[in-house]
Parts: sequence; structure tokens; C-alpha cells
Amino acid sequence: MMSQLFHQLVKPMATGETLGAFLNGLRIVVIDGIGFDVPDSEENARVFGRPRTPIH
Repeated sequence: MMSQLFHQLVKPMATGETLGAFLNGLRIVVIDGIGFDVPDSEENARVFGRPRTPIH
């Protein structure tokens, strides 16, 4: 349900005329992420999964 709502509502706000939104024809984007330190247990792995890439 939330995924459907996200895909219906979320879209880029900048247009081709928005100053500073593009560099050499490519849209500038920012991706934010977060990591949590939790004990390395089988139960946590079942609930949270394991990272696909190393977290530094």
C-alpha cells in the first residue's frame, strides 16, 4: 500500500529549466542512507537481513 502511494506521488521536482538541477545533461540527485549497529545474531539476520555491500 505505501509502495503504491510512493510510486503514484513521488516524482522529480526539477524540470529542464530549473537552474542547478542538471550538470552536463544529467539530473543531479542525492541519495541518503543510514546504518544501524545491531548484534550479529541469527534472529536479527532473519528480521533485518544482511547487508549486500560492506558498510564502512
